[in-house]
Amino acid sequence: MKTLILIFSFLISISIVNGQDIVNSYDNHRETRSDNLIKNYIKFDFSDLLLPKYGFLGFIDKDYKRAKIFFNSISKDLKNKDSYNVKGLSIIDNNMCDFEGTIKIEQVKEYINSHVWFDELNKDSALKARGYLIGHYVLLENKGQKNTGTFQGVVKLYWYLDNFNRIHYDDLEGAADTYCNNQYLGTWKSYTTGLEIICNWGEYRIPNSGDLDIGTGEFAPNPKYYNNGWKDYENK
Repeated sequence: MKTLILIFSFLISISIVNGQDIVNSYDNHRETRSDNLIKNYIKFDFSDLLLPKYGFLGFIDKDYKRAKIFFNSISKDLKNKDSYNVKGLSIIDNNMCDFEGTIKIEQVKEYINSHVWFDELNKDSALKARGYLIGHYVLLENKGQKNTGTFQGVVKLYWYLDNFNRIHYDDLEGAADTYCNNQYLGTWKSYTTGLEIICNWGEYRIPNSGDLDIGTGEFAPNPKYYNNGWKDYENK
C-alpha cells in the first residue's frame, strides 16, 4: 500500500504544478499506452528536440506579463542518461538574466494510434512510433544579476520515431490550429524574497494561458494584455 501511495504521489507531482495539468494539455484526443517506456527510449538523445525549433512564447504571473525564454544550448548528461544540461537566457521587461539547469526525463509515452491527421503530409509509412515525454526542469538564474530566481516545473515534448530508429521533433501536424510543442509549465521563485509565481512557455502555444491567447489558427494575445509586453502584436 505504501508503494502504491508513493507511485501515485510521484505521478501527480510530475503532471500537475500548482493545479496546472501538463499531461492533458492540447492532445487529449490521443490515447496512450499505459506503460512508461522510458527504459526503451533513454538511449536516444533528445537534445535537438528540446532545443526550440520555432522559438518560445511565454508569460509570467497572473497578469500574463510577457516572458522571453531562450535556450542557447542543450546537451545530454554524460553520467545520467535521463538528464540534459541547459543554458539559456530570460528577458522580462528590460531585465535580462542568464540561467543554467537540467531537464530530467520522467516518463515516455507512446500513442496507441500514430496516425497523422493530415493526409497531405503522407508520412504514416515512415512512423514506427509516436508519443510524448514528460520531464522535470530546474533552471537557476545567475545570482550575480538583478531580480533573479529559479524556474521549476514540468515539460512536455512531442516526438516520433521513424523506421530507421531515428527520433524526431514532432511537427507532423504543424498546420493544426492547436499545434504546439515543448510545453513548459511551472513557476519562478525569487532568490531574495521567496515570492513564487506562475511562469509558462512553449512553442506555438503557451500551456494554461487562460484568456491571454485568443488566436485560432495561431497564437494571438488578447488586446487587454498588450501593455504587458505584447504590444508588437497590435498591428499584426
